[in-house]
Amino acid sequence: MQFLENNHIKEIVSSMITNNKKASSFLIHGSAGLGKRTATKYIASAYLCESQTGTPCGKCNTCRKVYEDIHPDVKTLVPNANGNYTADSLRDFVSDAYIKPNEGDRKFYIIPNLDLSVQTCETLQNILLKIFEEPPQTAVFILTTTGLDNMLPTIISRATCLEVLPLSLETTLEYLKEKHNFTGEEAMKTAIFSGGNLSHISADPESEFAVIQKIANNLLNSIYSNNEYNLLKSLMEINNQAKFKMVLAQLEYMVEISIKSYFGIENRLKATQAFSEQLGLNKLLLLNKKLKKHRRLADSNRQLGLALCDLAADIIE
Repeated sequence: MQFLENNHIKEIVSSMITNNKKASSFLIHGSAGLGKRTATKYIASAYLCESQTGTPCGKCNTCRKVYEDIHPDVKTLVPNANGNYTADSLRDFVSDAYIKPNEGDRKFYIIPNLDLSVQTCETLQNILLKIFEEPPQTAVFILTTTGLDNMLPTIISRATCLEVLPLSLETTLEYLKEKHNFTGEEAMKTAIFSGGNLSHISADPESEFAVIQKIANNLLNSIYSNNEYNLLKSLMEINNQAKFKMVLAQLEYMVEISIKSYFGIENRLKATQAFSEQLGLNKLLLLNKKLKKHRRLADSNRQLGLALCDLAADIIE
């Protein structure tokens, strides 16, 4: 298991272990697909690793068990069929924290995607608050969430908050080369569209991300060539709010890359160079402003047809 980049997390965890100041609760946050689950395994394996160097060796029996999800002292709470955690299941889960570890000196209690349990998110945090205030010496709690908006200030203040960040362009390109045999312009375009999120990358042309990438690319080409028909045709391929938000995010990201290309900050992709030269800085900045506006409006869950019409009118004018 590889936990790529995110050196700030690795350094904090290493410092805790080498200085014998191990935290008893963590709050891992970041966008879906960036590797929050991998981060939880990294922390657990670093704490429990037989080498105790501050960095998991990945080779000892303990590390292997953590990576393979079979370590008896690393437990993960499982949501119900509706994707929610119940108060009763959480109480049962944390009650185990008062029992001594089986193999190591710590037991880990992982609660993934707490904020997705919309109906019970606040109730669950209130249950956790007491044990966060007076944690058992041998227990470590790790919560993951896409953001901190739904987290109680009392939980945030008592946990070590660590954000999982997108990967650099260089690391993403290396991943594409090794895992998918992508090279050249194809690799650069995919890496930029992924936004440093490996979950967005797939060699399958029918994958969700590949479809989003194709729509966004077609829209950019339509703007570049001032082809209203192709622009409207591409927008018609967007059939739900989630896809609309993802396309907007990809468009905004590409426009920002084009702005950087205009100033020579990022000029490794021919498409963005041509785009920046064709539109010019003022039009690029205006387009970026419009896309940000439509992303904000998309969060208000407007009717999709109306949202697409407004976007088309804004881009075409």
